[in-house]
Amino acid sequence: MELSESISVFLLATLAAPVGAGASDMDEFRVKRQSVFEFTERPSLARRGDKVTIAFASKAYCDATVAIEDAAGRIVRHLASGVLGDNAPAPFQKTSLKQVIIWDGKDDRGRYLDDLSGLSVRVSLGLRARLERVLFWSPKKRVARGSRPLIVPGPEGVLVFEGEGVDFVRLFDHQGDYIRTVYPFPADKLSKVNGLKWASFPQDGKKLPLKNGLVQATFLTSGKNIYHGTLAKYQPGATAMAARGDRIALAGERLNRLATDGASGGMDIEGAVTGIKVTFAGKNRFVSPRSAAFSPDGRYLYLTGFT
Repeated sequence: MELSESISVFLLATLAAPVGAGASDMDEFRVKRQSVFEFTERPSLARRGDKVTIAFASKAYCDATVAIEDAAGRIVRHLASGVLGDNAPAPFQKTSLKQVIIWDGKDDRGRYLDDLSGLSVRVSLGLRARLERVLFWSPKKRVARGSRPLIVPGPEGVLVFEGEGVDFVRLFDHQGDYIRTVYPFPADKLSKVNGLKWASFPQDGKKLPLKNGLVQATFLTSGKNIYHGTLAKYQPGATAMAARGDRIALAGERLNRLATDGASGGMDIEGAVTGIKVTFAGKNRFVSPRSAAFSPDGRYLYLTGFT
């Protein structure tokens, strides 16, 4: 079967500013690219045996991508992608506007394609970011290694807390269908989470909240995964959870207050110490509760199961 001698050419607007625009000390670390997306030699291909040679020339050192697509537009082989110029990645030729790429007839898995009919070559200049999909994730996927999740009922459904170093609070309806993520906080709710530590970052001057702990993986302070003296990256972020109305309480060594809308319900996220300090084998440790419940009037939080 013959490879279709069709070349799909795309000129995409780049997200990067032209070189020299907004120069600062950070320009040293930015990828140098030129925002000119024109061909001086249109893409062409030639076949010899099992190999296909793809050639083109661009007007400037910009982003370029070469791929083999099937009849449905799915990429079966990613041949080359990157910024042309001094640091162009293989198989692009460095410091050259004219490029020659050889395809060996294999797909991304390294297997020869027996049927080449319907395949085409796509050459793209420019770069446009687009989220296609998230691999290996679903709202029902567990994130802990082995500890049990914390599950409590609420007015809208069931709240599930899980995490060892990276924490999640998710809301499901009573049929088990995912509704939304309460924590990590939605971006538009961060300003309504009281008690976060904010800092201005020198890279762009933006003010953002700081995470806690040595590995800075969480905003929560309720669990053992925020210790400064050890990585503690596989420790639980909470050992007990309770919910009443739109309020959520996470307890471990400390109390953390959340709300079902993804904020903190008008209160500081960090509350009182809920763990009991004990000395064992000459070391100070906290014993955390395993169960929590709000009082009927919502003024108190009862904790038990200190083992």
